[in-house]
Amino acid sequence: ADLPTARHFLAAAAVDGIIYVIGGSGAGVPGAPVLPVAAYNPKTDTWTNGANMFTGRGTLAACAVDGIIYAIGGNNGSTDVATVEAYDPKINQWTPKRSMPQPRWFVTASVANGLIYVFEGSDTFAYDPNTDQWTTKAKFSPWSMGLMSATVDGNIYLFGGASSDWHTSYDFTQAYDPAQDRFTARRKMLRIRITSGCGVIDGKVYLAGGVSKEPIFNPDAVFYREL
Repeated sequence: ADLPTARHFLAAAAVDGIIYVIGGSGAGVPGAPVLPVAAYNPKTDTWTNGANMFTGRGTLAACAVDGIIYAIGGNNGSTDVATVEAYDPKINQWTPKRSMPQPRWFVTASVANGLIYVFEGSDTFAYDPNTDQWTTKAKFSPWSMGLMSATVDGNIYLFGGASSDWHTSYDFTQAYDPAQDRFTARRKMLRIRITSGCGVIDGKVYLAGGVSKEPIFNPDAVFYREL
């Protein structure tokens, strides 16, 4: 079944077998922020609209910890935001949380050992849902946004992304060890890639789609079908 509302630059997270689509922008660039959560049940192939976010935004990240989904950062159509909100699917309710140390868009985030790690630019921020506190962690290079991340065996892997002017894209892979607060270079991807879908099954990270360059500034950008 189709989404109730068309949107791009969205985020998603799964809780108890339901996929929750969070935020994003409607038609156009950047497009008006889409506020309602959309919940998808794969067993019935149906969508249900949930409560509105307090701060509509696209290019955000979403992570689930202990059944709560955290919507982090993004852009409201004109301004980058540091906003963090928590959504409880059981009661269909949003709660404001402590903002990130800095406003960020095109962020990626992954969970390791109960903490949420957010990556953008050259910065790493860690969020503890139990204390509602942020901590600044190790920097990485090259400076990159629109990258992808996934957690395997307690380590978080970062992939690709683009430079701040969107004219250079990357094929790097880096492993972040939260316990050591350290990044290590790993084998590069087969192609440069930004803003792909990213997921983990049985200890393997899968990257789907994405684009070779930011297409507005780079008309020769290649849109990928490859997995």
